[in-house]
Amino acid sequence: MYPSRMMNLIVAILAFVTIFCFTYGHLIKSQRIMGGSAADMTTFSFQLSLRYENVHQCGAVLISAQTALTAAHCLYNDYNLAIQVEDLSVFGGSAYLDQGTGVNLRSVVKHSGYLPNKPFDDIAVLILQDVIGNNMVSPIALPTPNAVIEAGSKANVSGWGSLELYGDMSNLLHYVEIEVVDDNVCVDIYSTITPVTDDMVCAGSSEDGKDACYGDSGGPLTQNGMLIGIVSWGRKCGSAKYPGVYTRVDKYLDFIDSHII
Repeated sequence: MYPSRMMNLIVAILAFVTIFCFTYGHLIKSQRIMGGSAADMTTFSFQLSLRYENVHQCGAVLISAQTALTAAHCLYNDYNLAIQVEDLSVFGGSAYLDQGTGVNLRSVVKHSGYLPNKPFDDIAVLILQDVIGNNMVSPIALPTPNAVIEAGSKANVSGWGSLELYGDMSNLLHYVEIEVVDDNVCVDIYSTITPVTDDMVCAGSSEDGKDACYGDSGGPLTQNGMLIGIVSWGRKCGSAKYPGVYTRVDKYLDFIDSHII
């Protein structure tokens, strides 16, 4: 092959890899609170920080004294290698990321259908070694099977993620009120990007700047004191055009019940 053709081939391959990595890295691992307000632990006592080697990796949510949920993609590092359970811990009981009470994990169980860099079955159960010894920590209620989540209804998403697109993590827990998006509308929005399934629920805002963002993945989407979703993926942070996509918790109750302690 002539050198010029070889160079053109190399450039084309590099361009493809760059586009692929940008699209799926940004889409699936948006780890994704913009446009919200400071939260306090009396209202968000179930909110946890999932730490990888003691550094905030993702959000998590407490559902029993020793069980939490997070997004399955949060259990992989930047190279898509599974993180060892001994390198993981959760912290709770404080709205400040650099405070709170920590507990190591005994085990993690990713949903069997989850594949790295894919948006499907993005849920995992975290089993804590002990209870979190902090009176500001308490679990949230799970939804009923086939719960009705009405389009247009209000929900809250919370976390320590970026307050702006590509911004730094927030040291203070924030939340924002958003609206559940009609399933069919969300399917249409993402039809040329990636499939939105019945195991997902979408929520967003009609105005730019209100959304989960980098560092919020695995955290809770709540409604009326109940956990309805887990922050999973989205196209951008804070874009009114693209709502956030959440793992729909009521679709995974059998999986959760088989591991909760």
